[in-house]
Amino acid sequence: PTIGKDLRDPTNFLTEGSMALFNQIWALQSRQKTVDALRHKAKTGQHTGGKPALGYMVENGRLLICEPEAAIVRRIFREYADGRSYREIIEGLNRYGLKTKRGSSFGTNSLHDLLHNEKYIGVLTYGAMPYREDGTRNTHSKDGADVIRIEDAVPAIVDRDLFYKVQEKMAMNKRQQGGRPPQKRD
Repeated sequence: PTIGKDLRDPTNFLTEGSMALFNQIWALQSRQKTVDALRHKAKTGQHTGGKPALGYMVENGRLLICEPEAAIVRRIFREYADGRSYREIIEGLNRYGLKTKRGSSFGTNSLHDLLHNEKYIGVLTYGAMPYREDGTRNTHSKDGADVIRIEDAVPAIVDRDLFYKVQEKMAMNKRQQGGRPPQKRD
């Protein structure tokens, strides 16, 4: 074919441009098929890929409880509900050598994300972080459009009362903090 030929020749230009156009259409169709397949998996309560949250493992496309990890998750929820701070919880976890799913030490971000994750009460959410037109994820927008949310789609690790107690406590602590911790504001 004409690959690498002089694009100043109208025939070569048309051929190259047409091939590029069809390649782009093929790529967009493949992307759409992948998105549709992932949405179908989510609607049927299946795992949509990536590393599962701490406390879970994937078997036959479904999330199941990994009991040693689930014990860590329950411990974190109980300690936070009992009034321990992020720092105290993290120090305790790290003292015993407990790690995140990725094998890292716990930090405030991993703890925060874990405590907010509704998966721990059995709720599967897919599509909560929408994609921009350029394909990147907008992690700050939670517009709710096209979000798939299914109750009891995965086995719960934490009971709902404890989960919602933690959510209320986190909301209260967020309002009280108002930015930097009080000892650092002075």
